[in-house]
Amino acid sequence: MGKISRKPLLIFSLLFFCLLTVLMYQRFSEKRSYLTIETGGEIYPKNPVFNAPIDYLDILKKINLSPHTNLSLVRHAMFSGAGLAITDDKDVFINWIPEGELAFKQGSIIDNSLGDVLYWWKFEDLDANNTQEFMAEFGIAGSSFTHPFHLYSYNNGKFTLLLKLIKASSKTEVKDLNNDGQKEIIHQFSLSGSGAFDKATLRWKDIWRLKDGNPVKVNNEFPEQYPELLDIYKEPLLSEEQKFFHPVFLCLKEKVESNINGILADSEDCANILHRQYEEVFTKIGQK
Repeated sequence: MGKISRKPLLIFSLLFFCLLTVLMYQRFSEKRSYLTIETGGEIYPKNPVFNAPIDYLDILKKINLSPHTNLSLVRHAMFSGAGLAITDDKDVFINWIPEGELAFKQGSIIDNSLGDVLYWWKFEDLDANNTQEFMAEFGIAGSSFTHPFHLYSYNNGKFTLLLKLIKASSKTEVKDLNNDGQKEIIHQFSLSGSGAFDKATLRWKDIWRLKDGNPVKVNNEFPEQYPELLDIYKEPLLSEEQKFFHPVFLCLKEKVESNINGILADSEDCANILHRQYEEVFTKIGQK
């Protein structure tokens, strides 16, 4: 009885191994198929997020974090809302950063604390410790002109939310106010966003700085920043609308003067007064 040649068997084994290797590579490197939407003659998403927890997510912008990961600004192809996610170098979803998750229910957004559109984002070393923080300012659609601001630390590939500021008629800047090498966060806003008068006159400014890695208010350390607010509060109170806000103006004026004199003060007490004013109005309306 003749011997079975081992050469064909060896060749077959090598071919089988090569085929198995190719199949396994395709299995683990292949991007999952994704759903598309056609509207206005265009196909969306244009730059899809693969393996995302939500279908139809589109990547709008990316910041490279490492050779194989990116911080991606994403939005739904049809609905409003912007989110921040970590994706790999093949645009495969890894995870949301804190507060960055998008969630939808029956076609409506139900959780989006970042905003509808991104105004600006950047990494910058705020406290001169050779570690850059990440900041982003978004915009929320509507007449209140709300621009949420988020500040994160970024260490060992992990984002940690340090500060979230969401106020009406707001704007946030980052600059070194006293030229000491450390940057301050200047957050200007209104106590109310319900009307043009409110947004223009019930103004306030908080100044934040990182100390030992934590954000703290340092309004009283920059007294020169506050006299400009007094020019707003000293307007003559003539109309009924202005009379309604009179107690709030007095409170804001007192807080500004405290910061000018080196005593830390913010607008929280004044906001509480405003809320009580509104409650009284609504109560009277309900009694009629």
